[in-house]
Amino acid sequence: MMAFADSVRTFSAAAFSLLCTLLALLPAPAQSQGMLHHPLPQGPRPLHEIAASADAIAIGTIATVSEGRIRVRDAIDISGAVPAEFDVKRAPSNAPVFRAGDRALLLLRGARSPYLLADDPTENVVIPAGAEVEWILALRSFADARHDPSKLRTVYFDWIEGNSDTLRDLALRGLTDPAAPFQPISADLLADRVRRALDSAAPRAVRKASAVVALLSPESCAQLIHDVLQPGAAIDASVYETALQGALLRKVEALELSAALGRGLRSGDAAVRAVAVRYATNAPDATLTNEVGRLATQDPDPAVRQAATQALATKR
Repeated sequence: MMAFADSVRTFSAAAFSLLCTLLALLPAPAQSQGMLHHPLPQGPRPLHEIAASADAIAIGTIATVSEGRIRVRDAIDISGAVPAEFDVKRAPSNAPVFRAGDRALLLLRGARSPYLLADDPTENVVIPAGAEVEWILALRSFADARHDPSKLRTVYFDWIEGNSDTLRDLALRGLTDPAAPFQPISADLLADRVRRALDSAAPRAVRKASAVVALLSPESCAQLIHDVLQPGAAIDASVYETALQGALLRKVEALELSAALGRGLRSGDAAVRAVAVRYATNAPDATLTNEVGRLATQDPDPAVRQAATQALATKR
């Protein structure tokens, strides 16, 4: 199997947060048989963690942004009582991302105006235009469920299946939080995510998010790498790469990884082949390397030929 350091070098920047999440889910140092652990960058916190420190949740329009204040109008309560208009204190050195006219999700600390924001600027959420009704319903479901672990987990799964990419991202952040009160997620629910990740009828964003959740246990991760690109499964390069990354981090059996790489190299989808060649030359299987060499000269897609040539050069 590819050495861990080699596998990390194949990761795109977009996959780095997934790497951090999976490393956080691995056993602690005393249980990890000598694995070295290094501090990892802290990303945005899950919504349930932020909300735990909030006294109220609202959606409101940013009326004005001044040096030390944000003025909010037309506010709608989600949880806790807030007036229709209020002020929020802001620190010039840690300014929120909000601009005048934004319809914003506001997680508030304090009993009255002026409030403080419970979230950091990297965690601020602007409600997409035309999506307010969906967000009000989604956030009220979240507010009702946040103190019940099983209901909270269900809300997050519902958000994965919904139409909002931002809610889906918040759901992923919540579901992959190792400290979430509903962890560990049951095997049957993770198996459902494997099936959804490979469901050709599912929207692409739902497939990708489901694949990420499927990496949360060694068993569902192994099932994903076994089933990906099998006949009848959706052909999706992003799901395929997620499965490969999970297999490497979870140290899935080398034969399963080689079989998945072989399916990728033979795929009729050029994007899938381009992913496969970046991993195949580091696997301990000469047959895969030979296949990458063939694709470097004979693949009909120039991007795949280039990716194969670069992979071979890196191996040498």
